[in-house]
Amino acid sequence: MPDVLTAIADIIKYRVFTLPHAGAGHTNVNGPGMSFEMYCKDRLVGLEPGDDVNRDRLYRQHLAYQGAANNPPDAMYRGGDDGDAFEFKKSAGSPLGDISLNSSWPKDRLTVGSHGILDDCRNCEPWTERNLFYVCGGVPQGTSRVAWIWICDARLMAAEDTVYKRLREGIRRGIVGIPGAQFAETTELGKVKRIDPGASTSLRIRGMWSIAKPGKLFRELPGVSHSSVPSLRALIRLERWLSLPAESRNQLERMNGSAGTTVRQVSVPNPNGGSSIPSMIVGFEATSA
Repeated sequence: MPDVLTAIADIIKYRVFTLPHAGAGHTNVNGPGMSFEMYCKDRLVGLEPGDDVNRDRLYRQHLAYQGAANNPPDAMYRGGDDGDAFEFKKSAGSPLGDISLNSSWPKDRLTVGSHGILDDCRNCEPWTERNLFYVCGGVPQGTSRVAWIWICDARLMAAEDTVYKRLREGIRRGIVGIPGAQFAETTELGKVKRIDPGASTSLRIRGMWSIAKPGKLFRELPGVSHSSVPSLRALIRLERWLSLPAESRNQLERMNGSAGTTVRQVSVPNPNGGSSIPSMIVGFEATSA
């Protein structure tokens, strides 16, 4: 069965840094923005480069949920609570900027009660809580080349859900307290009605969240660099790394030191404060790609 480690190994093994053609062998892909999503799913399910024929079959076989527009996550493995979830984030810029999350605040994991997920996701199979990975990639404007990609454990990027909920509720309470304003219930931060004497104007207040890209957040970690050649970085908590199949771990560890690949243990600052988190980082630069 494929997993996040086999996906990483496939990118290194096949040196896959070119987006597939959106729509090739997949009837559910529409628009130019979907090519990166297809690229990520292809790697997650172990599709060999160029094999358009088996794409849909492998998606159905290995993904319990294939995502929906504007709602997280973008994919989930089968396997209930053991099946990792993934959010795909494409940008045209460098790996040192920020990721736009729009109305969803950062998540350190995915639960059935997570803000923004749909019933189709909640009900795709029995599950309660899943590990979440942010897959961030840079695709220069007007190209189909992946210049860089980070696959990062969300618990190394985001704080616990209560941190963001506390801020959101504080903002909502402040809106309710505005003298003379009529507050309407909404799933956004707030909506204020009857602002003017004629009661013709209302104000929607929507959160627009963002988080630092992994390349910016972890730029000081050993082995992190940014060059002109296509590159991969993957950062996973040691606890999660050790829980994945030994065969998958061994495949990556055998690649260490060869063909531009490094695999090492590092300590990562805890997003919630406190002790640092032991983690594994995999690096690859396609120097001959």
